[in-house]
Amino acid sequence: MFFGIDVTNAKEPEVAPHGVYTLQITNVEVNQTEDKNNLEITLGFTDNPTFQSLRHWIGLPKKDDPEDKVRIKQLMLRRFLESFHIEFSDQGFDLANFYGATATVPVVVEAAQDRAGNITGRNVNRLNLPRLASEKEAVTFRKSRRA
Repeated sequence: MFFGIDVTNAKEPEVAPHGVYTLQITNVEVNQTEDKNNLEITLGFTDNPTFQSLRHWIGLPKKDDPEDKVRIKQLMLRRFLESFHIEFSDQGFDLANFYGATATVPVVVEAAQDRAGNITGRNVNRLNLPRLASEKEAVTFRKSRRA
């Protein structure tokens, strides 16, 4: 069977350089299995569609998670919700509010890894969510004195 599709101009998408970009949520997948409980979020660059979409995973608390792991998962989720201006309460949040939400956030470049943690030789973008606005602290530096 022959498919008449011209692929001669197909190119690999670009990885965005380190910087601050406006991203839009284009897809959300819920992964709930015995081993996993997370959201897999696809984000597109609104100002440069030639940049490769990036994926961001948010771990959701599981019943058997220790308390410290639950707290960090809650923090990472809240950072994402606040950054993308997604409504939430002490009762939770609605996944329907994710689609189309945007945020202007830092994006970094990292070496891609396979499932075993081996470097693949490709670069990918990762989201670098800021601290909660309500808890940002002034950072002060002291000069060290050497005798």
